[in-house]
Amino acid sequence: MAVRSEAGTGVIVSLVVFVLTTVFLLILTIVFYAGQTGADEERAKAQTSLAKYVRPNQRNTDFIKQVEAKAGQEACGQPAAIALLSGVAGRGCVVGVEAVGETAALR
Repeated sequence: MAVRSEAGTGVIVSLVVFVLTTVFLLILTIVFYAGQTGADEERAKAQTSLAKYVRPNQRNTDFIKQVEAKAGQEACGQPAAIALLSGVAGRGCVVGVEAVGETAALR
């Protein structure tokens, strides 16, 4: 019996498909990882800029939740959250937010 020394057509086709798939997945991995890195950098910048206004330990307070709820609404000719934070809400303009605990000093 003679030993077959050539690879069959099926094996070659399978090998080519496997290599092409591997290269394609490698490229996708690199592209998505680069996108993830950019998103992480943007997230870090956003958290840093947010920390200028609200510290991380204050973000779950009732007052901040009320300010977030008023985002996009208007009161006294300006956004309700700005009216609330600037003290306009206490001068005859009703925004509908109650001062709670340590946040009463902000009014």
